[in-house]
Amino acid sequence: MKFDLETLKNTLMVSLILILAFVLLKRMMAFLRRGELNESYAKLIGEGYTFLDGVLTIQAYLPEPDQILIKVEDEQGQPVKEWSDRCDKAGEQVFEIDLSSSNIQGRCSFVFKSKNQETTRFFTV
Repeated sequence: MKFDLETLKNTLMVSLILILAFVLLKRMMAFLRRGELNESYAKLIGEGYTFLDGVLTIQAYLPEPDQILIKVEDEQGQPVKEWSDRCDKAGEQVFEIDLSSSNIQGRCSFVFKSKNQETTRFFTV
């Protein structure tokens, strides 16, 4: 079996085309998955919260038991209330924080923090 320069050139060309096709396929798959949330992270469900009668209710999905920290801040970004607890079960969770005793007004925010991510949402009182 004789290998000449033409055979080597053709082999390298086919290898290059296969590598380019593989890279383009990976990029296309990543583009199509863009916007999907990774299921291994905690996330807020829907809007993520409701605020009625001074009680902030936060709905979240936890993929595994986790330590959760919720920090409520006023318009200036000053902490108003902090809540921390260990959730012992996975799945949908509801957290209620009573803010009726604190005199916050205007556009406030809360930070929902788990061990591997942090989410901030704004709400109006």
